[in-house]
Amino acid sequence: MRAERLETYFDCRAGIQAHGLDPPPRAVEAGCLQRAWSSLSARVRILQEAFGQLMSKPVSEAATLWNQLRLAMNSVDKMLLFLSKHHRISLLSNYLCLRPPI
Repeated sequence: MRAERLETYFDCRAGIQAHGLDPPPRAVEAGCLQRAWSSLSARVRILQEAFGQLMSKPVSEAATLWNQLRLAMNSVDKMLLFLSKHHRISLLSNYLCLRPPI
């Protein structure tokens, strides 16, 4: 899945833009996008702590979190770079490859 499609889908879910993906996602991509949103929803607190003062106000739900992240970082690429560089985590999960060696 391309970052631009994820951004567009999340933007729609968060109410940032009204029009959806073009072309519409097929069944497999739609399932991936829904799982990605669920992962984001489960990580609201973790991501709020990671982005800290870059966010202008506290958040408690995925849509508000995404709005704040888009304002602070503008793109998924920048979000991922910030998280991996400064916190060794990712947007949707904590990958083993980003953990410091033991």
